[in-house]
Amino acid sequence: MADLVPLGLKRVRVSGGEPFLYPGLFELVERGADLGLAVSIQTNGLMLGRLAERINAAPIASLHVSLDGTGAANDALRQVPGHYERVLAAIPAITRPVYVTTTPYAEAVDSLEELMVVCRSLGVAGLEFNLPSTDLFYLQGATVNYPSPEQVARLMALVRANRKWLGMNEPNLRFMERYLTTREIGYTACDLGLRKIYVHETGDVHPACFPLGVVGNVIRTPILDLLGSEDYRERVARMLALKCPGCVCGWQGNPKPEGR
Repeated sequence: MADLVPLGLKRVRVSGGEPFLYPGLFELVERGADLGLAVSIQTNGLMLGRLAERINAAPIASLHVSLDGTGAANDALRQVPGHYERVLAAIPAITRPVYVTTTPYAEAVDSLEELMVVCRSLGVAGLEFNLPSTDLFYLQGATVNYPSPEQVARLMALVRANRKWLGMNEPNLRFMERYLTTREIGYTACDLGLRKIYVHETGDVHPACFPLGVVGNVIRTPILDLLGSEDYRERVARMLALKCPGCVCGWQGNPKPEGR
């Protein structure tokens, strides 16, 4: 993190696996805060209740909790019985901003209206959408059930009605509807490689693009050397020119025909 601050690093999001299983997580958050960074945590939420006191005392900018629906529909997708109720019970004890991250799978998309109501009643700061895709390395080879056209229509009506709380602008609303309906990506460019760096728990570094693969490992090679390498620059250039496999990782920030 210290090496990247002079390059303009402002925010870090720690994901996993489950970050709260990492013994050094709170030390990492403290180090990031000392560098002036906003450090956020992406979590399945199962340890929020147990660690609430430490979480509230730590300089965590925000927590992003994965919920893909309500009740049994969420639990089946997360493959953890009781996950939904356990997370909901823990959220009120957290004083740091909490966001819910969800993916509209066919199995649970019809419960997202209820999820929004529950989240707002608990003071959740917002709901973030990932889009279903098998391009993500952890879903390659998996079966992904996309919502039906009827489900997409109901979802988009719901999203438009709550667009202010969701922080969704018109270009992203149109992109989301088009992608869920046709699977067409339709960016004019992908500049995610200029905005983000992915560092895996093993130390592997991606140019913010999992389909393009690993460019090196920070355990063996300094991060600045990796970012300055010809291999890294070539992959970022491929992303900008859309000469890449295509994915929806940076869908809300990437330029689209309608704008960002």
